[in-house]
Amino acid sequence: MMDMGLKSALASGEAFEILALSFALIILAWRRVTELRARKEERLEARREQYRLSYVDEASGLYNRRYLKDFVLPSIANDPHAVLLLDLDGFKKINDLYGHALGDTLLREVATRMMDIGPSEASYIRLGGDEFVIFLAGNAASRDEVTRFAARLVKAIDQPFEIGNVLARVSASIGIAASWAANGEPSGTLHRADIAMYEAKRAGRNRHVWFDASMEKDLLERNQLEADIRTGLERGEFVPYFQPLMDLETSRLKGLEVLARWNHPEKGLVLPDQFIPVAEETGVISELSFRVMEIALKQALTWSNELTIAVNVSLIQFRDPLLPERIEALLNEIGFPPERLELEITESAILDNKSLTLTSVHRLRDMGIRISIDDFGTGYASLSQLRELPFDRIKIDRSFVSSLMHNKQSDAIVQAITSLGRGMALPITAEGVEEEATQHLLAKLGCTDVQGWLYGQAMSGEDIGASLFAQEPATIDPDDQYTPQIPMHERRSFARRGR
Repeated sequence: MMDMGLKSALASGEAFEILALSFALIILAWRRVTELRARKEERLEARREQYRLSYVDEASGLYNRRYLKDFVLPSIANDPHAVLLLDLDGFKKINDLYGHALGDTLLREVATRMMDIGPSEASYIRLGGDEFVIFLAGNAASRDEVTRFAARLVKAIDQPFEIGNVLARVSASIGIAASWAANGEPSGTLHRADIAMYEAKRAGRNRHVWFDASMEKDLLERNQLEADIRTGLERGEFVPYFQPLMDLETSRLKGLEVLARWNHPEKGLVLPDQFIPVAEETGVISELSFRVMEIALKQALTWSNELTIAVNVSLIQFRDPLLPERIEALLNEIGFPPERLELEITESAILDNKSLTLTSVHRLRDMGIRISIDDFGTGYASLSQLRELPFDRIKIDRSFVSSLMHNKQSDAIVQAITSLGRGMALPITAEGVEEEATQHLLAKLGCTDVQGWLYGQAMSGEDIGASLFAQEPATIDPDDQYTPQIPMHERRSFARRGR
């Protein structure tokens, strides 16, 4: 009996051990499976994070350029599609003023607005900086639908963004191209949208523009012009010409305005409206302006000390906080009296950065340099801004002067400006005077100085020195539409040189 009980107990113990061992193996296996699943999930999460870092733009939350290249372009290669390339106008100023953190928030807000009003099946991508691209495929790529979407985008982004205590405003320049205009190649569509976007910027920003084949030709010509400008700077092809400034009260020459000309080896004398805008956009305007100014002031040193020399300074140059120091260094190097120099700035330069402009103007005037506001009446400067900025002269834009005799609105504007000048004790210069009748009316209205073809076309420094200042200072001759002391054969040659 005892043997039987012992055997039973031993058997029960072995069964228990086997059962316990089985449970242990099950638990071990479960733990192992759980660990393997956790590791797999970690690897998947790492891959997802790697994917996110590789293909998602951190600032905006949209897909990035790499995603565009690896997925979007291959996926729509054989499908009809349209591309909208969007560039934010004014983003850099906000980013510089309020910092990158607010700038990144603004990018996310812009991305949200784009996706809120756009098709859900579209691909939204940030290329970098303040550039975005939207790919539309299939039925969403019809021209009418794309045009309506682009118009909604422009309107939506033009609305202010409230970020914390800042009310940020930007606008959008959008270029649009479609696959049927690029032989179905997505990269070609993107390239054409980029060209159209720059056309939207040149047309005034805050708008959308469809690509046109002529734009590509214009771009090639523009790129060539940019290269020619840089070459021309290296070769010293940019030279000053001088436009006479006449005193209406004394009928005598009182100064000269410097106008840049490009002495092109193949095209001849090129006028500034053909190269100044490109020089400003490509960042070489400051170098070009200073080179022309240096030549002009060196030539003017040999002329009467009573003559002022007026030089235009662009909006781009006034963005340089060291502009006054650069001008002062140039005057010291040449030995030119600052009292003879007058700098002309436009209303747009005032509005671009009023604080910086005000600082620069005060520093320049402290040196003895005079400041005039050019093309007055064409911008949006208010009277309070004019009061804050210490100007020495107001110049009426030629568009009002040329239509003065037959346009009541122009007449009213000119009267208002001359009245403003008298109230502020500022001399008023009228540009673009071509007829004696206009000259007489301007004198009655209170203009103090005049410029225009009536008194002579712009001339080179050599011609000014040889023809205008051989003996006595020039005067306005009532029987002659050009400046006296210029021989008749020279006047005809000046006329052939162009305006």
